[in-house]
Amino acid sequence: MLHFLSGLLIYLTTLFTSWNGYQHTYLKTSTGEEIHQVLSDNPHAQSNSSLVLFHGLGSQAADLFVVMQPLRNHFKRLSAIDLPGHGLNHMRVADQSIRDIQDHFFEALHREISKHQTPVILWGNSLGGWQAIHYALRYPEDVKALILISPAGALETPEQSQHLSTIFLDYSQNAPQKMLPLLFNQLPPGADLFAASLKSRFASPQLQALMPKLTPQSMTFSTAQLNSLKVPTLLIWGKADRIFPKEAAYFKAHLPADKTAVFEPEHFTHSPYLEAPMGEQLSQITLHWLNTL
Repeated sequence: MLHFLSGLLIYLTTLFTSWNGYQHTYLKTSTGEEIHQVLSDNPHAQSNSSLVLFHGLGSQAADLFVVMQPLRNHFKRLSAIDLPGHGLNHMRVADQSIRDIQDHFFEALHREISKHQTPVILWGNSLGGWQAIHYALRYPEDVKALILISPAGALETPEQSQHLSTIFLDYSQNAPQKMLPLLFNQLPPGADLFAASLKSRFASPQLQALMPKLTPQSMTFSTAQLNSLKVPTLLIWGKADRIFPKEAAYFKAHLPADKTAVFEPEHFTHSPYLEAPMGEQLSQITLHWLNTL
């Protein structure tokens, strides 16, 4: 039943974004695996820039529609990409290390960016922010700027690690309704259905195979890694973030001060695009900062 619900929700979001003029295309890895993206090409955009968005753990590319829609007319190419183990991706994760998974994922994205011969702006929330930073470290020539919303990868205390383990390994399957107050300032209409959809997503075999690989040892950025980033960076960290309530300090301390702007909205949650009107506000913050570069 959970797998049916997850599949149905993915199908409906695919239909919805298609009805609104977005394309659903795939990037091929060197091993023939497929990476799904929600894409908007706009040759009449206000700039020649490209923006690539990465969602967080348990989310999917189509969930970023509320952020993408206000940005659509401003970018020549706008895409949200399903991370490995999520959405409509067809990538093996069960029998690969996190490094191998990243190698295949990044190699396909690098080939796509190189084909268009224009550096991109990378935008990522939570796990997506972690992926964006890793990509910028690996292919700095591909990246024009970074926009990070509560990214993963901070050095955590045992208490912080336990907090995350409780949320993503316990609540997600056994008590998804307990995740809702952590994600929302005000519970959405149909909160029970949203909780059921969270449970169905986290129950997917791909995500279940991925999550044990996301350990503090595999995910923590060293101070040298963060300090070596060379591109302009916007760090957005809501003060109402109840998933990563303390991790902001690590990034503020170790991202290059001369290249990093920090914005901490009082009401922003961990994934602010989930709750209106924060999705549109997130788009406005994105555009305002990019216009200052």
